[in-house]
Amino acid sequence: MSTIPSAESIFLNIYQSLELGSFSSKQKNSFIKLKRPIAKHHEQLKEICDAIFKALGLDSEAISSLTYNLENFVNFQKSLELSIWTYDANTRQIAWQLLSHSYVPGVARFMAFWNIADTTDKGMPGGHFWYLPTENTKNNHVTMPIAQVLDWLLDLLGLPLDQLRNIDLELIDAESLIRDIYNWKNGRIPRLSTILASFPNSLKLEFKGCFEPINSGDKSTRLNHIQKFIKSKQLSISLLAEQIPMNESTISGILESTITDLHSFDVLEYLIAQRYSKPSMQMIRRRLQVFHRYTCIYCELCEKALNAWLTGELFDSQATIAKS
Repeated sequence: MSTIPSAESIFLNIYQSLELGSFSSKQKNSFIKLKRPIAKHHEQLKEICDAIFKALGLDSEAISSLTYNLENFVNFQKSLELSIWTYDANTRQIAWQLLSHSYVPGVARFMAFWNIADTTDKGMPGGHFWYLPTENTKNNHVTMPIAQVLDWLLDLLGLPLDQLRNIDLELIDAESLIRDIYNWKNGRIPRLSTILASFPNSLKLEFKGCFEPINSGDKSTRLNHIQKFIKSKQLSISLLAEQIPMNESTISGILESTITDLHSFDVLEYLIAQRYSKPSMQMIRRRLQVFHRYTCIYCELCEKALNAWLTGELFDSQATIAKS
């Protein structure tokens, strides 16, 4: 009989998906099934969580907040384990129910609260859910999260992908990097070790597509600077509104000087500077890491859901999941 996954199995899966190492089959089995002494169990759990936090580059404040929420999740997950009878439901059906009714809404709620104080995806276009696959209506293709991050990166570089070979990347082979990015954008999922090796701190990239506001000068000079940047990026008012959290009428009014208050202008300048700010190599690696994982999860779920649908298992009316 399939069962509700334990919190330990979920943490271990995240640990392995981030390519942070592996434990022996005996260690994994005893950890997941709570067969280790309590001190050893807590030691292994701490090792796993610390490695995940480090891989994601979280600071102390973020770690503290995330730890608190993970403790709540562990308690909630244990209550699910103890109060739900899976009967003859298979693993796919259990995963579907948990994802649709618990995990996805829970993560969304957590991220919404976490973003109240400060946004976690600064610099990313504000008109899209970048952690979700996006349908391209022009060619009926689905653009994966990691491909969308690469589009963001290339946009900030301000040059076509093949022109990377004209830049001195020092220790990085330009042809190899171009080939990797091309493959990643077209659906091939890279290893995390390849991502980390492709964007080391020593990599020198010139971001010609970024915006740097003028710190001095009158409003007219600053407005002219913004208008030149928008023209260089070939951004219409509607396209710019998809990139920053400001509606089209407000943007148009500021650029055409029908809205003249300095506060509105300052807000527009700030939002453009934030959206088109120069990223660090650490930021690039972190976003590729996170979105790499989103892409993998989505592909795994699609494969399982398709197989279940083809075999009639996903919505089998004879299988039930009920609270005891």
